[in-house]
Amino acid sequence: MLTVEQKQKIVTAANDYIVEKKISQADCSLVVSINQGYLSCMLRGKFVIENKDQQTEIHDKWFLAMAQTVGHQHEKTYWDFLLTIQTKEVLTYLEDFKKHRMSGAIICKTGFGKTYTIDRFVMKNPGDTIRITVSSLHRLRDILDEITRYLGLTMAASITNTYRILQIIHEVRTRHRNGLRPMLIIDEAENLNVSVLRMIKAMYDGFADYCPIVLIGTEELDVKLARAISKKTEGMPQFYRRFKAGFRRVSNKLEFGLFFDKYKIEQPLRKLLLELCDNYGELHDYLEPVLREADLTGEKVTEERFRLYHNMPKCKP
Repeated sequence: MLTVEQKQKIVTAANDYIVEKKISQADCSLVVSINQGYLSCMLRGKFVIENKDQQTEIHDKWFLAMAQTVGHQHEKTYWDFLLTIQTKEVLTYLEDFKKHRMSGAIICKTGFGKTYTIDRFVMKNPGDTIRITVSSLHRLRDILDEITRYLGLTMAASITNTYRILQIIHEVRTRHRNGLRPMLIIDEAENLNVSVLRMIKAMYDGFADYCPIVLIGTEELDVKLARAISKKTEGMPQFYRRFKAGFRRVSNKLEFGLFFDKYKIEQPLRKLLLELCDNYGELHDYLEPVLREADLTGEKVTEERFRLYHNMPKCKP
């Protein structure tokens, strides 16, 4: 449970973030995905909502969501954001797409830190970045609803998908004319189905020079598009033509050494981790809890301590 002091520090960081990024409270509520009424109270240092004769304390989860969005560490962390070659490439591609208002796709292996890097980019550009993450369960309406929510649009359930797309295009163009530089990022894009890809093509045409669309996914996105094009699936050759020049593929080279040096990992444990881990995500899952335990107990992170934590006995030679 967060203390009042921790909540106040998070609120201070959030107010500083809003001023620094020159965004409104409404924009901040959309980025954090928090009720605007809750956010308004929190930013005024009021942590209880009064409704007639009833008082409801604002849940800790909203403060934690805000802390994550504005980059405030309310507790000690054991895994830092390091600039791997993949992080540098993804950030460079995103900044280039944004600067030149160019649509495209970033292909990156799973576990290479792409989503973590996107979080940092959105944190840096909160006011005009629309970011959604899709799953295989997302339908076309679900994705349109998420985009309209990010844009602060309200539409009745009876509104058709075509009209929703037209309203999204209108809002994006309006924001561009008002001096913003909107950008739509769709993460986990390998989960997109053909109907959604057709919708993206329609938005691409409507956004024109107003808002780049960036798809971010694993190699499965490449495979899915190639299959759809080879089968001459309706609309897919036209879709690929629009995004083809903007396809970027992130390096597969792993830089575990950055993490080994950062956390002073001894050579025997480095060798073991290299055998166990295929990506940064797996390295985090194996190493972070051991770093946490070692800090709490005051012990060194050794191969023996690592094996003991993960119940991984050392084989005799």
